[in-house]
Amino acid sequence: MEAAAELVEDAASPATAAAVAAAVFTAAAAVATAALLTAAALLAAAAAWLAATAAAGAEHSVQQAEAEARACQSDAYHQRSQKVFHRTQSPICWNQLGS
Repeated sequence: MEAAAELVEDAASPATAAAVAAAVFTAAAAVATAALLTAAALLAAAAAWLAATAAAGAEHSVQQAEAEARACQSDAYHQRSQKVFHRTQSPICWNQLGS
């Protein structure tokens, strides 16, 4: 009977060690998976932030170019209207208008 008990104890010890090793491996795999998922989420957030920043920068450049174009157009209209006003109000033009 004692020999059988020793065989059971000897067999139980490696089985227990294997079960503990499997539990440790499973826990380590779970931690590694969680770390990878967290890193992927952070990477996705950083990529989204960079995309939003680039889009905002591009939109600002377009708005600035549009504002400059409007200013130049307004300036050109103003200059043309001043030329017409100057020509019609100038004493030199008065003689030509009557002829």
